Amino acid sequence: SIKMSIMKLRSIIMSVGGAIMGNLDTQKMSYTVPEVAKLLRIGKNKAYELVNTKGFPSVRLGGRIIVPAEMLSIWLNDQAKGQ
Repeated sequence: SIKMSIMKLRSIIMSVGGAIMGNLDTQKMSYTVPEVAKLLRIGKNKAYELVNTKGFPSVRLGGRIIVPAEMLSIWLNDQAKGQ
């Protein structure tokens, strides 16, 4: 479930001491769903569930779903804080 995925993400973020944030490519403006899955160490199906979750920063452009890099960073920080 999405709730379990978010809890897992919080755990990963806390346990690696922000390593995920350090891996975000600051040169990129956005990520594809498969890139988000790789960054968050979750499966592609879970990543697609996540981008369809209310409050997750994703944008649909034509048939593509993209995640703005800066908004992903903010979202991750908020999740780590339990917001």
